[in-house]
Amino acid sequence: MSTEAFQFLQLADLRLELPCGGLSEVPDAFRDTLLDAPFRAFERAIELGIEQQVDFVVLSGQTCDVLRSGPRAALFLEQQLQRLTDKNIPLYWAASPRDPVWDEGLDVAWPKNVRVFPRTHAETVMFERHGVPVARLVGRSGEASAWHLNDHVITESPVFTIGLGLVPPAQPDGKRWDVDYWCLHGGATANKAQPLPEVQDVWFHDCGTPQGRNFNETGIYGCSLVTITDERKVRIRECAADQIRYLEENISLPHHLERKGFEAAIRKRAESVHEQNPTVISLVRFTIDCDGERLPPLVWEQWLPEITAQLRRDFGGGTNPLWTTELRLLPNAIPPALLDGEGLLGDFLRSLNAQYEANNEQRLSAETLGLTGPVAVSLGAYLDWNQPTIRQQTLQEAAWLGTRLLGTEEVVG
Repeated sequence: MSTEAFQFLQLADLRLELPCGGLSEVPDAFRDTLLDAPFRAFERAIELGIEQQVDFVVLSGQTCDVLRSGPRAALFLEQQLQRLTDKNIPLYWAASPRDPVWDEGLDVAWPKNVRVFPRTHAETVMFERHGVPVARLVGRSGEASAWHLNDHVITESPVFTIGLGLVPPAQPDGKRWDVDYWCLHGGATANKAQPLPEVQDVWFHDCGTPQGRNFNETGIYGCSLVTITDERKVRIRECAADQIRYLEENISLPHHLERKGFEAAIRKRAESVHEQNPTVISLVRFTIDCDGERLPPLVWEQWLPEITAQLRRDFGGGTNPLWTTELRLLPNAIPPALLDGEGLLGDFLRSLNAQYEANNEQRLSAETLGLTGPVAVSLGAYLDWNQPTIRQQTLQEAAWLGTRLLGTEEVVG
């Protein structure tokens, strides 16, 4: 079944009220950029849509919470949407409950090209070109709502249909919902398509937020340029829009490296990362792993502050700097021979290892570690972690630290 080809820009989760963070210290040179990055990223996404002459733009997810951002974000949103109106590009918006479009107290006149879906039910809108239907959009604002039989029909349509602001439903037996492409949102930490069950000839895509905010949102962020061919084939191109980019870099180095080789290896990686991200401010956290069976040498820790400072001096300036937020050593797995050792270190490691291999649902606490008396009282509150990831990481770091403090020079380098 053929259709008329068209192209649209997919945007989601602007979160304009939320600045970039995740830093223990903020360089003065780009303090303002950290605050403005979400705005500039949205602005860049709008520029991309105009440059590519898209037929329309779709927007869903959390746009901005005016209670946290104040009127600035709403006024900026109005200005950017007006740019689309000036180019005769319509925007279809499945707004969240806190988005400014619902705030009647704001002195904002939303441009005429903006179509906001209602919160009470799913609504169908037809995009036409020269009076000919090209695409059908079905959306609903408010909290993500399940698709209901009374929201839309099941029968297949000759017009390519896009759904947004709704939770994709299970497919009825022998049929499929009359939606060809689902615009998802809410996956702020995932800037790629979501791993949803495959449905024949149906696409599910979350373009992610235009701007990452911390080290839980690493890599490139932006928007998606979606092309629908005349044969109803879907082509998605991810377009970068972020102004600040959070990056995690892992470096594996041999145990025998001296200071010069150690620093040169880290510097080489920094140069490579800087070259690969030439148009943004890169915030990089380097994690160094010793590739042998032994723990990283103690002297490596002593070198880290000076090398961090040097990297900041060498790469932290200019228009698009690379800023080393942290240079840290990865706690390697404890060598098996140490677990069988005698004495205090062996007992300590075996106790931690038993906790590490235990069911992750078991809470890590002073009691489960066998601590009693004043020590248990003073440390109990700090040891009550029930999240599996934090629990396992804490045990690993505790074993690493204990080995350094209790082990011999041969063990810890």
